[in-house]
Amino acid sequence: MSKKKPKAPKRPGGSKPTPSSRAPTPSADSRSKWIPIEKNLALSASAKDAITRLTGAGFSAYLVGGAVRDFLLGRPSKDFDLATDASPDEVEEIFPNAVDVGRSFGVMKVPYDGGETIEIATFREDAEYTDYRHPKSVRFSGPEEDAARRDFTINGLFYDPKTRRVLDCVGGFADLQAKRLRAIGDPAARLKEDALRVLRAVRFAVRFGFRIEEATWRALVENARFTRKVSAERIRDEFASMLKGPAPHEAIGMLRELGVVSLWLPEVVKVKPAVFSALAADPEPRSNALVFAAALSEAGGEEPEKSLQSACDRLRLSGDEKKRVIDLVLGLPKFNHAFQMREATLRRWVLEPFFDELLQLHRAVARANGGNLMAYRFLKKLRDEASAGPATEKLITGGDLVTLGFSPGPQFSDILRVVDDLQLEKKLNSKDEALEYVVKHFVR
Repeated sequence: MSKKKPKAPKRPGGSKPTPSSRAPTPSADSRSKWIPIEKNLALSASAKDAITRLTGAGFSAYLVGGAVRDFLLGRPSKDFDLATDASPDEVEEIFPNAVDVGRSFGVMKVPYDGGETIEIATFREDAEYTDYRHPKSVRFSGPEEDAARRDFTINGLFYDPKTRRVLDCVGGFADLQAKRLRAIGDPAARLKEDALRVLRAVRFAVRFGFRIEEATWRALVENARFTRKVSAERIRDEFASMLKGPAPHEAIGMLRELGVVSLWLPEVVKVKPAVFSALAADPEPRSNALVFAAALSEAGGEEPEKSLQSACDRLRLSGDEKKRVIDLVLGLPKFNHAFQMREATLRRWVLEPFFDELLQLHRAVARANGGNLMAYRFLKKLRDEASAGPATEKLITGGDLVTLGFSPGPQFSDILRVVDDLQLEKKLNSKDEALEYVVKHFVR
């Protein structure tokens, strides 16, 4: 396919920006430089196909963002995003199945068999931002302008798999080597464009063990208050990523210093950092519900459930996650009474959904408060025993009670509950024993 002059996209409805014609690629005397890389970046089959089809049509196709950063840090790369000089219309011609997720910003997504999706974005530069998220307008341009609009230098590198070279327009390669996190251009301007970058800066610094450059840190302090302009869903996702990361206690500490915690998750201030350290050291996976339950584990007051509901609503947790968080936090005090519970109560408790997560949470909290794990070991053993055996079939049902002459009603539940308890305590072991017990104690 020959390279065509890009078509001007139709103006979308509302006040969304419309790109103008593409600007020329920067001249050879720009500050950009190509850096040869000795090893190949391992690409997925989908990414290879997308690059081959773009370059075969006469366009450039560079990997950009996290995949390049992680590759240069020696980490596995994923989420292969491409930047190109092809316009969205031209991308759509090459990939007829492309999904329009932001044509006015030059962004298309191409789904592949197997579930992978490749994001393809046209080089662009952004005009002024007015809502702390979206520019008023964009202009299709070249890689140097495209790099200049990104957040941090380590995310502004382009990799050309055809030549095994990195295009560095912003000094990101040196920052990676120096383990330094630095905003591109004016730090305050980058953060005002999207205040979520305050949280992203903390996440990247903690994840990679990088030092935040001084001017960037000052801008983080000055602009942290603008995170109030960011949607709760985006804030929640960043918090979740940090709490599930390698050093959640460090991330929370930095966010407290910046004042972000007081705006979005003030309850976490009462939680000992050692709780997060213990969770991070746990080899078991950490779900969103588990890490938010840890962050809210000290939420209390006279109505703890109400406090938990308020916090979950503030972070826009889904209904299922909200219920799990509340159940996990309210389940913690029960461990203090585990050795006084009836056997039936214990056995029913350890079979509850997500009890394994409750054990994880209790263990982290216990380790942070002296390390008494007696209740944990006791209940973990019961849980393992209950999980290892086949599901226990109930000895009697409501139908059996009807046969005995009982009428459906509240007494049904009481009788079945008593029989279930005795079955769990192994005091009733067969249907005949259960029916005999019911006749003896409930038939008048």
